[in-house]
Parts: sequence; structure tokens; C-alpha cells
Amino acid sequence: RITNKAIRQVIEESVKYATSETGESSFLKSLTFTIAMSFHSILEGFALGVQGTTSRILTLFFSLLLHKSIEAFSVGLQVAKGNTSRMKAVIGTILIYALMTPIGSMLGAALQSSSIDPMHKLGAVLLFESLAAGTFIYVTFLEVLAREKENEINSLHQLISIVIGFSLIALLQFLTTG
Repeated sequence: RITNKAIRQVIEESVKYATSETGESSFLKSLTFTIAMSFHSILEGFALGVQGTTSRILTLFFSLLLHKSIEAFSVGLQVAKGNTSRMKAVIGTILIYALMTPIGSMLGAALQSSSIDPMHKLGAVLLFESLAAGTFIYVTFLEVLAREKENEINSLHQLISIVIGFSLIALLQFLTTG
């Protein structure tokens, strides 16, 4: 049986791991972060590739363009920050990350143009979008917010900012989709 004490202990250990900055653990953390973000990028590209109309493709493309520019900056900063002595590894990791969205897009387009039963296509899209959401949740809570918990900024202000940001995006989503 999982208790609140066990959950708190797991969260505290995760925060300690995410915020420690030793040489090998820093490289391993940045590699784990990049792998999770690369997997997420493949799935984002997949979502772009399965779009059926030009307007949906363009809408998602421009949304991804904005999102990926911020995300790529974050990934590059995270990888470079902990691995200043491993420049080849940093460049290689960032190049691999940069290729993931186009690869995912090609996989999605291949699925979209295949002659597979429409229900199976829909099931595959649902599965991959669920995986994308899961990687987003992992990165948000175990990588980004864990680091933010350790700084000197008031946690209540951070929580309010998160709620406001989520509310604004939800409102925009509601207004633009009717």
C-alpha cells in the first residue's frame, strides 16, 4: 500500500536527484532530459504528420514552430550547462534532438497515407498522443518544476504563475476551437 509518506519521500529524492550537480550525474541527467524531450519531439512531429487538411497542418506547424523554439533553447541550455567539457557530446545530442520532430512527422505522414483500417489509424494516433502527453508531464514535473522548487522564489508565487499560465492556454484553446 502506498502511503503519503512514501509519496513524499519519492518526490524529495527526485528533487535531490534533479538538482544535484556532480560531473557524471550532470551528464546522465542532461542525457535523460534530452532523450525524454527527443521522444516527445518525435511524437509532436507525428501529430503534425497525421493532420488531414492544409489548414490543420499550417495551424499545428506554426504552433510547433513557436513551441519548439522555446523548447530547443531549453534543451540546448540544459545540455550545455552541465557538460561544458564535452562539446562533441553536446553538439551530437542537440543534432539528434533537432532531427526528432522531422522524423516523427515523416512517420505520421507515412501512417496517414497508408491503407490501414481507419480505426487502427485512430488507435495509433491516440496511443502516440497519449505518450506525448506522458513525456510532457514527466519533463514538467520531474525535470523543470523539481529544479524550480529548490530556488529562493516563493513557492506560492510559482504555483500562482503556473495556474495563471495553464488558465490562459486553456482559455485560448477554448476560444480558438469554438
